[in-house]
Amino acid sequence: MNVFFHFYYKHFTRINPLPGPLPIPLIGSFEIFKGDIDAWLYRLNNKYGRDGVYELNIAGNRQIIITRAEYIESLLSSSQTSRTANNGLLDLFDLDKKGVGLNHDYNHWKFNRHIFLQAMTPLIHSPKPSNFANILFEEMSNY
Repeated sequence: MNVFFHFYYKHFTRINPLPGPLPIPLIGSFEIFKGDIDAWLYRLNNKYGRDGVYELNIAGNRQIIITRAEYIESLLSSSQTSRTANNGLLDLFDLDKKGVGLNHDYNHWKFNRHIFLQAMTPLIHSPKPSNFANILFEEMSNY
């Protein structure tokens, strides 16, 4: 019983609280184990994502979900140097040096960010992706 009291005390007195579902101690958000994670995240985004940021507690770890592009843009800016704390779970799943969002090795993060921006920047300034999407939409609407 003391564990529950301590968990919820820490949860309700945390720094910078964000909206999100009420977590269960040690498990976090129980809904993640029930089934379709994409549908669950979509429902959470509709319920909590109106400000562009909400939080989840997964396996006892606070995860911040960003849903607006302008917040992602500021996260990927070169002036941003803060990273998330490495608690060992990423090492366990071999995710500690992969990607941009959860990477804990600065050199790997910088390299991945550079590759990501090189891949995405031409698409932003080119009409080809939108033309291709329109062609695909027209083809699929015929079915």
